[in-house]
Amino acid sequence: MWLSFGLHGLSRAGKRQINRVLHIMAVVQLRHRNSEGRAYYERKVAAGKTPMEAMRSLKRRLSDIVYHQMITDARAKGTGPGGHVGAAAGSSAAGLHPSAGTSEKSLPGPATHDVTPGRPPHSPGRSRQPASVPDRNRRQAHSA
Repeated sequence: MWLSFGLHGLSRAGKRQINRVLHIMAVVQLRHRNSEGRAYYERKVAAGKTPMEAMRSLKRRLSDIVYHQMITDARAKGTGPGGHVGAAAGSSAAGLHPSAGTSEKSLPGPATHDVTPGRPPHSPGRSRQPASVPDRNRRQAHSA
């Protein structure tokens, strides 16, 4: 997608909290001279990227690392990336054959009287017709 300022990339819309955390992670990496993030940033700048582009690349790399760590942790724990186990037949609360209670069963025959309320009468305070606009002759007569 082409952004309005002419750079090619993904939409900058997204979760502000996660973007803020990624920014803090990138800044911390840049502050430490011997960090892997600082070395990655300097390689990008040496390759001709602007400092802003190099910072964006570092944030993308950090987000990839965080995502892969989440997947690894989830697999080790036996859950999905959101921490949920997923649908399993053995853990179902309803069981294989759910039963209906007496309040959930249908009545044996048709209803004998209609219990739904009737339509409310039209309110006299509001008109269903649009307000008429006075013609020019009347307006000119009042202003003269």
